[in-house]
Amino acid sequence: MKYNYDLVLEYILSQQDEDGSFITYRINPKQYPNQKVKRIPDPSPFLTANILYSLMCSNDVRFETIIERGQQFLISMGTSGFWRFWPKNTQSDVVPFDLDDTAICSFVLKDKITFDNRKVISRNVDKNGYFYTWLRPSFRFFVSHPSEFSLFIKSIFESFKTLFRKKLLGLSDKEPAVAANVLLYLGQSDKNKKCIEIIIKEVETQDFELQFYEDEICLYYHISRAYKNGISSFQKVSDIICNRIAERVLHDSELTDLHKVMAANVLLDFGGFHDVSSLMIHSLIHSSKFPDKWEADTYFCGKQRIFQAGSPVLTAALLVEAMAKLNRNEK
Repeated sequence: MKYNYDLVLEYILSQQDEDGSFITYRINPKQYPNQKVKRIPDPSPFLTANILYSLMCSNDVRFETIIERGQQFLISMGTSGFWRFWPKNTQSDVVPFDLDDTAICSFVLKDKITFDNRKVISRNVDKNGYFYTWLRPSFRFFVSHPSEFSLFIKSIFESFKTLFRKKLLGLSDKEPAVAANVLLYLGQSDKNKKCIEIIIKEVETQDFELQFYEDEICLYYHISRAYKNGISSFQKVSDIICNRIAERVLHDSELTDLHKVMAANVLLDFGGFHDVSSLMIHSLIHSSKFPDKWEADTYFCGKQRIFQAGSPVLTAALLVEAMAKLNRNEK
């Protein structure tokens, strides 16, 4: 069966702003009974970059204009090859530069970055070689790139006044969902071998922390797409991940549409449970929400869970990604 993107294409196009970003919501979850959930439009380079990744996976020329406009938005929101979760100069602009945003934005921009940020990212690790979440300026970086270094110092100082001081963030924050995104961008090499091995061990033992993601399916999706783009060592945990995904899909009635379609992509990337992934995609395509009534299911969240962020367009884009994979499998 061949899947047609026409309806989803029209929906995604309708949800792209003039600046190239996609509709994204900052969601304040309920803190007490009868409280209304607030959904505030708040565009994010991170959500836009993830949407672009999924659209790129389709290899459909009809998405080219959408992708190019989205790339221009990312370029306008970056600072010397580095990104924050929210654009600069917004009410939410208190977070420092981070590896999660920088890695995925850099990956989808490919050769459009004017500053080579790979060395800086590669050095942003702890003593075990595990990537930190937040970009930590080093003396070596100060010597080689003083102007970019000053931007890091300023962003950390601004964030310290609120987020670090209240322990909503920590300079030593790190988690596998972030590190997997960094590996997607940097690729597999001897330099990041230790980090890959640690993530594999964390998955095998299921001993990991999700600081900025609520659901482990997000972690597995980040791992599977890194695997699909060259981190071949993650093959070692493919069976473990696929079995956990299948178990969740078959028995978790509370699974959101976002996590369902992420789960389908994980199975398709690793080549496991093809019948389960096909069934999920079929059910999403034939649901009452297809093609333009998806909700802003939570993808990213605050460390203290005082806010969530998501985009209905991300669910649609992930569906395009999965349909493209299924179409290629049918050949």
